[in-house]
Amino acid sequence: MDRISDLPGIVIHRILSFLPTKEAARTSVLSKTWLHFWSTNTTLDFNQAYFGRTLQKSLFAKWFPKSRPKWERFVNFVDETLRRYINEKIRIQTFRLSITIVDADLASLVDDWLGIAVQNGVEELHLHVSLYNCSSYVLPPIVCSASSLKKMVLKGCKVEYYSLGDKIKCCSLDTLCLFNVCIEEPVIQYLITSCPLIRKMVIGSVDGFGRICVPNLKKFEIRAPQERVVELEAPRLESFTYNSRLGQGRPCAFNIEESQAVSRLCLTGSSITSDVFQSIVSKFPMLEFLCLNHCSKLESISISSIFLKRLSLRYCKKLVEANIDAPNLLSVHYKGTPGQYFFRGDIDTTSFVNLREFLTKTRESELFRLVVDAGNCCFNIDDLRGLDFPPGLEVEHLDLVISCCEPVRCRALLDGLFWSCHPKSLSLHWGTLSSNEFVRFLYQKLMARAENPKCCDFREIKCWRHYLNDVKIESSEGSCKRYWPLKRKTLVGAPPTLEKLQDIRFTLQWQAETF
Repeated sequence: MDRISDLPGIVIHRILSFLPTKEAARTSVLSKTWLHFWSTNTTLDFNQAYFGRTLQKSLFAKWFPKSRPKWERFVNFVDETLRRYINEKIRIQTFRLSITIVDADLASLVDDWLGIAVQNGVEELHLHVSLYNCSSYVLPPIVCSASSLKKMVLKGCKVEYYSLGDKIKCCSLDTLCLFNVCIEEPVIQYLITSCPLIRKMVIGSVDGFGRICVPNLKKFEIRAPQERVVELEAPRLESFTYNSRLGQGRPCAFNIEESQAVSRLCLTGSSITSDVFQSIVSKFPMLEFLCLNHCSKLESISISSIFLKRLSLRYCKKLVEANIDAPNLLSVHYKGTPGQYFFRGDIDTTSFVNLREFLTKTRESELFRLVVDAGNCCFNIDDLRGLDFPPGLEVEHLDLVISCCEPVRCRALLDGLFWSCHPKSLSLHWGTLSSNEFVRFLYQKLMARAENPKCCDFREIKCWRHYLNDVKIESSEGSCKRYWPLKRKTLVGAPPTLEKLQDIRFTLQWQAETF
């Protein structure tokens, strides 16, 4: 039984608003009830790309006028739908229009469509305009006369004094987003002054103004590239986001006044250096959440705050130092490239103690790569007797790359490595697979362990053999990422058989009380 159809119309319209347009349209064939709800949907999403791939913005200039029939079908569909809405007085809550304007006649028609949306009580307006053989599209004054408007997103158009009309009536406007919009400073300041309820602003590639004052602004986001530096005066600002990934190598395109109210700061992009970061964060002493994403020029950060509760560092590849003094910090999220550790020259017991300390301090517990280019290698577990060393760390996955390791040194390397950490899985890649002797040695040592080894009966510290419970071996070949069980004859066969493999993975099961 279809119980959803029995829901109130306002609920079903709400459900349709969350569906992609094509999926929402498919509901019209379910029943007459659903056809009615679809035909009176309060969310209208018109995008010319829905009528053919050649109408996508990136392909439009190449295929037009060959694709003109499809484009005209789209224009007629939008016009007929909106005429029906105005005739039947159907409410429009959300109106989205993405269209390429090719002449003055269409620009006038778009003005009419916006007027219908305003007349039918639009609350959320998204207008994405592209131009073909046209210099600009100026926002009509009917939009700013919409007293019901709460959110306005404009892209690709021009906003002039003419656009604001005799009197701005969109006093309920809460969110203003401007992308690739040409608007002069007096115009945007007049718009903001006339809409005192604006709490959120997002701007990107906006040309024409350099300074704005928004008294009640709570959230502000700027997306580069910006032609001019934007200066913001917002005494009640609580959240600030800056994304410069689109403006590769450009300087920071903002200057924000010091604010005691900002509690959330998110910075993304290559143009943010350590000095710029310190100058920004010093303006916000009450920060509770700090997020740094893809800041490839950021080498060090220093934060001292009793208010900071959450810190997120993602893909800041040059970051080598982070000094955090935050006694009330609740969570730290870090994501980046796998940690790497290099063994070069002679290796001894102290080298493995240092490796263990490194893993403990950096908490490289997910993915860790060890590169070995060593000369002599020795490890004696008896040398650790009486020493104070940090507890070991269980590693989810260990990548092992060995450029040169003679069989006589393999045992010491294996003993030291498995004393330093207990990897749940261990991968040997092509650089290591060229050393067939090491692969076979590792296989034999792992598979030939005794159930109850007696090697350390008289030792205070036990070796790894006492903690390893089970071993499984798999391999992949070529570019295939699927792993298959590796047969014993492959490992003991001739070298060419082994060298065909791209990757060998050992899955290791250790005892719960690891060390």
